[in-house]
Amino acid sequence: METTSERLQVLQMLRDGKITPEQADQLLERLAARSQKRAEDTEEGPGPRGTTEERKKYKYLRIDVESESGDTVHIRVPLGLIRAGLKFSHMMPKDIGTRLSKEGIDLSKLAEMNPEELVEHLGDLGIDIKSSEGETVKIFCE
Repeated sequence: METTSERLQVLQMLRDGKITPEQADQLLERLAARSQKRAEDTEEGPGPRGTTEERKKYKYLRIDVESESGDTVHIRVPLGLIRAGLKFSHMMPKDIGTRLSKEGIDLSKLAEMNPEELVEHLGDLGIDIKSSEGETVKIFCE
């Protein structure tokens, strides 16, 4: 992972007006990409990315899509949102669950899941896809 001090330096430069928000975003993305590359280079085959303690520090589920034509999409979903969603599933009225099950959506399994366990397992997630059209998709936690 990129070091906290590097991220803080970028944010400090942004706060001081030395760089624009767009430049800060680019720098943070480069730090994350460099960190991801390091993690992949040191990884010995498939399996968990980092130690259990490192995975607990992950804050986002990140999805990056880049096309050969230069289009890019970067999505960062806070893992706290996933935790909140699982907790929210406990509060759903029964009739909504019944209606959703008629559509093939079973929320009963969500209520049984431990949010922290799910987030920990998401830390193991690492998907890298390169299509024949030159598009790349990466899904990982940071």
